[in-house]
Amino acid sequence: MRLNRIAGTVAALGLAAAGVVGTASTASASVIGGCTQTYHSYYGAAYYICDSGTNHVYWVVGNGNATTDERFYAVARDNCGHTYTLNWNDITQSGYNNTGWYMPCNLNYAYIYPTESSRGQDGPTLWAI
Repeated sequence: MRLNRIAGTVAALGLAAAGVVGTASTASASVIGGCTQTYHSYYGAAYYICDSGTNHVYWVVGNGNATTDERFYAVARDNCGHTYTLNWNDITQSGYNNTGWYMPCNLNYAYIYPTESSRGQDGPTLWAI
């Protein structure tokens, strides 16, 4: 129960810090030491996030069925306070679709979510914690 409360607080802080004003889907999924199931953005991009259970986090965004270019946001923070962030367009900057980070210390949390300018957040936030 405590982990859920912490994850919810972190989610709220992360989304507020990222400037997300609206959410099309408030659902979220999380994983520890593995991968979430595949989810889809409003415009059809498939995505998931994985973690090694230690200091490696990565994601996969598949835009093969996407109907428009949309932004994805990824954030990771480790237990030593290092925070990495990335935002990119899944079609025009597709080199970032299948990547991730090795953190200096063990992973505290990481998440990824899609957005589209007129819709705000348009798919669930996926957590690696």
